[in-house]
Amino acid sequence: MIYYIVGERFITKYDVSFDEEVLLDIRQSLIDNCSFVTRETTMSNLDEEKFLKFSSDEYSEIYDLNKIEQDDDSSINKYTYIIKKYPKLVKIIDGILNKDCNSLYELFNTYEVECPLNYQEMINEIVSDIKHNNYEDINEANSKIDYARKCIELKELNKNIQSTYYYYHLLKNSISFLAIDNINLVSVYHYNSFFENGNYEFDENTEKVLKIKMPF
Repeated sequence: MIYYIVGERFITKYDVSFDEEVLLDIRQSLIDNCSFVTRETTMSNLDEEKFLKFSSDEYSEIYDLNKIEQDDDSSINKYTYIIKKYPKLVKIIDGILNKDCNSLYELFNTYEVECPLNYQEMINEIVSDIKHNNYEDINEANSKIDYARKCIELKELNKNIQSTYYYYHLLKNSISFLAIDNINLVSVYHYNSFFENGNYEFDENTEKVLKIKMPF
């Protein structure tokens, strides 16, 4: 995998290497330990098979699907289910495995570690709020209670969830960069000016060089 890094004076060309099996192991560990789980309720006119097909993707799993029978003859079905959503780092790994330079750039420059919420702290704050405020509006009070119930449920569903911190650093350390060549930026700019080459792609914000194409 070839990757370019733009410095102050040079564009350096790197040969990027990694062990595919190692990255796949990290990917599976992320799915097992860092996925966010929640219970959802959705209305749909699809049957169970089609609902499962169209409601999940390669970065999520749906299970414990239940169809709740409606009182009327409506063709709309009410489903409750649990969905397991993979952390963003899984998609980044897939991109790197597919030799996508954008995914590599994101890993080393823009990715932010995904940390699970402290649901117990959120529950404590809600309970304290309910105790210390005399809610005259019953709907507002019920809304607070429902939110507390939701936090309790999320705490239970995600009781073993981990931050992606460890796997993020493990992933970065599993990728090697070998500098194989470089070119002076002045020469690159001169080349493009000489040929009036509009096909040269250089994003100063992301510091990525995508391609330098000959104009003939």
